[in-house]
Amino acid sequence: MAKIMRNNNKVRSLAIVCIGATLLLAAASKQVATASGADGMSYNMFQPETYVPKIDIASYASGNVGVVPASYWRVYQFLAYRALTGNPLSKAEVDTLNISEWRVDNTVKVKHFSYDKDAGATTWLEARLKVKGGAPVKNIGVDASSGNYGSYENCPVDAFNRAAVTLNERAKIATEAQLKQWLDGQDAVFKNCDSKRTWDANKVEGDSKITVTAPPELPANSAAWLVHDREYQHA
Repeated sequence: MAKIMRNNNKVRSLAIVCIGATLLLAAASKQVATASGADGMSYNMFQPETYVPKIDIASYASGNVGVVPASYWRVYQFLAYRALTGNPLSKAEVDTLNISEWRVDNTVKVKHFSYDKDAGATTWLEARLKVKGGAPVKNIGVDASSGNYGSYENCPVDAFNRAAVTLNERAKIATEAQLKQWLDGQDAVFKNCDSKRTWDANKVEGDSKITVTAPPELPANSAAWLVHDREYQHA
């Protein structure tokens, strides 16, 4: 019995040593477990990961760049490039830029898709109503899934504006049937603006895939301009 008790005491002592060693290793490595959603960049007012603090911008632009992280916004990458290639911006030039976070000249209002969800799609929807026989389209989403619980602007305003201008130009030379065929192709293009990613369990690491809507094929012997436009729409 005494031998069994001594063995049990040894086991308990070993367990305590193992637990203590584990805690010391965790403390030494400073590992912190966080819930999903907090595993990206974190804000640090003393060492931001995406920008240079305003008070340090002039010094940074003059060449005191230190180690430039790839996560810096482009304007700070630009300042570092100028400094490291021997063409640093002066303090007066930096002041003229009026840098604020990722923007220059913060007096200009930045139009972002988050605040203008249709991103110009309304212009296109109004233009396409002029085509007889076109399938009805009520709205077009412009945000595509990034596959990582996020989204990005997939079809900017210029895509819709250019399509509306091109439609008006083609209407001058196209027959009614040709114009509808052109519209069918462009509608297919814009169906991909809000493309959704779906989980692909067959991938080794788990990935996502996008279902793409392609413009329909044209009849044989279609007009040359229509064939060229369809190739562009496919691209």
